[in-house]
Amino acid sequence: MPINKDALDVWSELAPEWDAGIGRDGNVYWEILQKPTLEKLFAASRALPGGAPVHALDISTGNGLTARWLTSYLGGTGEYAGGCSSTESNESNESSERSEDKKEDKKEDKKEDKKVVVTATDGSEVMLGRARAWAAEHADVTPEQRALTFARLDATSPDDFAKFYAAPPSRPAFDAILMNMAIMDVPTLEPLAAALPHMLAVGGVFVGSLLHPVFITPRTRRLVEVVHDFDHVAGMDDRSVDSTFTTYKRSVRLDGYLHVAPWRGFAWPGQSRAQYYFHRPLHELFGVFLRGGQLALDGIEEPNFTPEQAAADPAASKRVEMSKNFTEFPIFLYFRLRRIK
Repeated sequence: MPINKDALDVWSELAPEWDAGIGRDGNVYWEILQKPTLEKLFAASRALPGGAPVHALDISTGNGLTARWLTSYLGGTGEYAGGCSSTESNESNESSERSEDKKEDKKEDKKEDKKVVVTATDGSEVMLGRARAWAAEHADVTPEQRALTFARLDATSPDDFAKFYAAPPSRPAFDAILMNMAIMDVPTLEPLAAALPHMLAVGGVFVGSLLHPVFITPRTRRLVEVVHDFDHVAGMDDRSVDSTFTTYKRSVRLDGYLHVAPWRGFAWPGQSRAQYYFHRPLHELFGVFLRGGQLALDGIEEPNFTPEQAAADPAASKRVEMSKNFTEFPIFLYFRLRRIK
């Protein structure tokens, strides 16, 4: 079986587990690290009052978490999820529509008032089914998030990408494209890199993210040194040495970076089947996108937990080896590419 198909089939099998763990609102990594980083990188892509709608594409959407976020954030509300029941959301929306209907001279404007158009894609039909369920009529999300469009897109298939090439006016170019935490899940980035200039508007941006390729590889070792600091009490003999405090010194050690073969691992505790990871050193990661000359790297972020956030987590306090405690070594790498010509 080709490795790209095998890698995709694994995610189809894991879809129920992934959806159960991520849910509507994401996990702690999403809330504390990923979402704030995306807000920073997409800040200039948000819809303007009275402006044209923002067209966005979400690649490898999983259960639709990031597509729902794109809808709300780029659309201007800043709210990720409904924050109310489906009934309340519908009643609020219907009330707003009744108010607008009274203004006969603005009916046509209302039809064109959509601030963002988001297409959510994934290579797995099973994952897409999960994402569609979160946008169904009964789901506790905003009315705008129920308006998501869904389509299958295998990120390793040039033919699949060609279906999303800009062809105005029926198929406008995208202003924003996102592939969140899936760069390391696909065996080749060539089709994506080749397609971006055909899908993005000039000035449009692509944001990609992955496990940090320097600090998260199968050849990385997390080291913890236990350091005891002692003080001598003045005027007393050596038998009266007082231990003042114990500290932990953390570091990472690599024995491979430039040439790391694909490997299989686990993303969450109790995961039923291992998925593939595909490592790329930085020159390969960025080189595939930049060599055509149409894309420029204009944003990069390395989010990680702060010492204060790690200290506030009881689990991290009990497990000194947790990655959350390694606050000097970022977990994720985010980058933004802009189409310049």
